[in-house]
Amino acid sequence: MELRHLKAFVAVADELHFSRAADRLQMAQSPLSQRIRTLEAELGVRLFERTNRRVRLTPAGERILGEARATLRAADATARAAQHIRDGEAGLLRLGFVASAAFLRLPQLLRALRGGVPAVEVELLRLNSADQLHALEEDRIDAGIARVPPVADARFEVGTAALAPEPFLAVVPSDHRLATRRRIALADLADEPWILSGPAAGSELVRGIHRMCARAGFDPDVAHEAPDLPSVMGPVAGGLGVSLVPLGIAELGVPGVSAIALRAEDQSPLATTLVWHAQRGGPLVRALVAASSLPMRGNGFSYSRAPAGR
Repeated sequence: MELRHLKAFVAVADELHFSRAADRLQMAQSPLSQRIRTLEAELGVRLFERTNRRVRLTPAGERILGEARATLRAADATARAAQHIRDGEAGLLRLGFVASAAFLRLPQLLRALRGGVPAVEVELLRLNSADQLHALEEDRIDAGIARVPPVADARFEVGTAALAPEPFLAVVPSDHRLATRRRIALADLADEPWILSGPAAGSELVRGIHRMCARAGFDPDVAHEAPDLPSVMGPVAGGLGVSLVPLGIAELGVPGVSAIALRAEDQSPLATTLVWHAQRGGPLVRALVAASSLPMRGNGFSYSRAPAGR
């Protein structure tokens, strides 16, 4: 059964006149009649009673008409969906992300993407930066939000786009001596016990914290290791130590934790990079890259605008 036969049937059923139905379909009457005969032969029933004066549906035709209309609507919907996918207006985007980007850069990018492609479906996969490159090579993700991906080590051409860097903030227990300060020097935390995410989750982020502390003249005394970056906040709230976390983590507003801006000279914002397989970038990846160039609006956080000093 072909869609063109169903379209012919519906046109004749609507018009109850072969000549008008043929004009509507922009075809001659003879091939239209042939399509109706072919459909009747396939279904094994007569669809119309035809005389020299009138055309009317048979009882079988009346019952089949609703199904024919539904089939044509479904076919049209399928064609529109395929067109939207082809044009990058819908479809599935598989997006990898590092855990530390989950609370700021990831939601910002998703909002920007859905602003331009409301019908997009997103499948999220948490991966570190190196694993995102492996997933791109193996076609398990379409793009990723990474920190400092080892692009030089990739065996394929990697597309990259820099997202807005994410500043670090100091986090201390809310009853800490520095908790009420608006901005501090990183060296103010030199003698404190530190809480960092463990080696499995730390990677470039934790190494970056160590480099910042080294520039401030000290090596952090790591008293506790948390299993992942968000888990740092619990021990800080419990008074076990201090830490540095990206803006998105600090913005979680964990009770018992105060977040404090660092002096500009102590700051080393955390790089964030959108990565994709340059040879596989389809319409949705192009839409994601376009969204990444939009302003990355914050979530109401104002520490970066705090005045210097106490």
